[in-house]
Order: sequence, then structure tokens, then C-alpha cells
Amino acid sequence: MNCTQRVLSHVRDRATSPAVCTLKDGCTSFSDIGTLSAGAQSLASAEGLKAGDTVLVLSPPDPLLYATILGFLGRGIVVLFVEPWLPVGDIEHVLQRVQPKAFVGSRLAQLWAARIAAARRIPRWIHIGALRRHTGRSDFDCVDLDPSSPATITFSSGTTGAPKGIVRSHSCMSAVHDGLTDPDRFGHFEEPALCVFPNMALLHLGTGRGSLVVPKSWSPRVLKRLSQQAAALKTASLATGPAFLMHLLASRMYMAASVISRQL
Repeated sequence: MNCTQRVLSHVRDRATSPAVCTLKDGCTSFSDIGTLSAGAQSLASAEGLKAGDTVLVLSPPDPLLYATILGFLGRGIVVLFVEPWLPVGDIEHVLQRVQPKAFVGSRLAQLWAARIAAARRIPRWIHIGALRRHTGRSDFDCVDLDPSSPATITFSSGTTGAPKGIVRSHSCMSAVHDGLTDPDRFGHFEEPALCVFPNMALLHLGTGRGSLVVPKSWSPRVLKRLSQQAAALKTASLATGPAFLMHLLASRMYMAASVISRQL
């Protein structure tokens, strides 16, 4: 199995539907995400990365990030996420234990990593924009893996502030996709979702739904633009925490018809 198999089918069946939307980049279709993901796979091959290798990925939540993640997962490459605001000592410990074969990130992410000794020792540093030079060389594909094969490893401070690590297998990711499409649990939505949490946008790609990703700034000007985009996309649900929900209610702007808050 491979958790990206579902995305692959949506790339074909929902080619022109919005997949990832941001205020900065506009909307990228499922077909475009498939093309970018294929570019990420060609980049991985050129860098000698293979199934079972672990790669640290850090970049703003935009189409390039999601395409990189999907492309790597499709090839069986394990994607490592580390919250950049964790204490440097904790990040050092994680990188020394996991030993990623490569680091893929934005220019800002590379500046962040340059101050961390364990990150500087990662053999390959790759700017995430490099995948654009590899698009068009092959099609997005996915290899068959054991269901228990790790897909992502995430280290974060969580809600308590104490560092924790979570390993999600390909079967776990597929189970989450099943849960998100269960009408008895979350309702049935075809329209895009509004996502405060970047990981929710990744999960929605596996369900065939697009996402409008909420930026870090919640200024009145940004919220107005976000509301206009949400109305144009007819966003049907919002995955949020209490902080953004309070801003949303105070702004009295249209965002979504259904609200899913993970902490309420």
C-alpha cells in the first residue's frame, strides 16, 4: 500500500479542481500538484534518495511544500518534520537520532538550519524550488509498501510545550483519510476546507478536497482577503483552534459553513 495512492487517483479524476490555495500563490489544481510531485520524485532520484531514506523538510505551507511531501511519500521516502521553534538542544538530539539523508527547505529554512550543528552535518542540502527544474521528466507515481512502513515523523512541542515525536505509517495516514471522509463523523463535503493547521491541508489532499491555507498574519486586511477567497471557493469547513476561531467570530466575516475545532 501507499497513502499517496488516493492522491494519485484525485490527480486524474479531479484534475482541474483546486488542491492547495494560498493568498500568496492563488490556487493550484490537483493536476498541477501531480506535476510538481512528479518533479519532486525526479529530484529525489537525481539526489540518490530512495525508499526508506529519511529527509528533513521545512518550508512555508505552499504548493511546493505539499508536492514535495507527496512526491517523497510516493517513493517511500520518510518525511521528517521538526518544529523550528523547539529548543536547539532538542533539535540537535532529534537530528542525531534520526540521521536524515537530506534537508529540503526554503532559503529561510536553510538560514535557520545553518545555526544547528546537526543540521549542517546532513549530507545533502536542497532548495525546495529545485523541484521546478525537474518537472515534466516523469509522471507522479507511488511504490507499493508494507502498510507499517513509516510515512512521516513529526517532532513538536504539542499543546503542553514538552517535546514529543509521532511516527505515522502509511496505513495510519490512509486510516485518517477514511475518517475524514466518514459522513457520520465529520459530515460529507466536496467543497474546499479552510485550514489553520498545515497538516490538515495535506490530509485533505488524500480525500480529494482542496484547502485554503490560513496565513500566519491574522490582521484585519488579511482576514478580509481570506474571507473573499473563502467565499469564492465556497469553503465548507474550517479546522481551527480557539485563537483563530475568536478572530473569526470577532471579524464577522464569511469563512466556512462548518467549524471543526480540535481543542473545543
